Amino acid sequence: GKGNKERYVALHPVTKAALEDWINIRSILSGPIFIKVSKNGSFSIRENNFLTGNAIYELCRKYNTVAPHSLRRSYATWLDDKGVKISRIS
Repeated sequence: GKGNKERYVALHPVTKAALEDWINIRSILSGPIFIKVSKNGSFSIRENNFLTGNAIYELCRKYNTVAPHSLRRSYATWLDDKGVKISRIS
């Protein structure tokens, strides 16, 4: 996390299942979790094969979906609506 802090984040069950499926495909090796995958579906787990923030943003644009930061804001709003303390949200 920011400032090299360890953070725990609750995941929606569908998100958790998708992430577990990806980790099973990718395998549990050191290196970045989210990596570049070629058009033919092959990939290589190397330290320099990670997806950049800009690459993720471009994928969101390509597939006409919301940007990750918008999801963060929406989730924070949802937590606030549910009565979660602002200090916990931050």
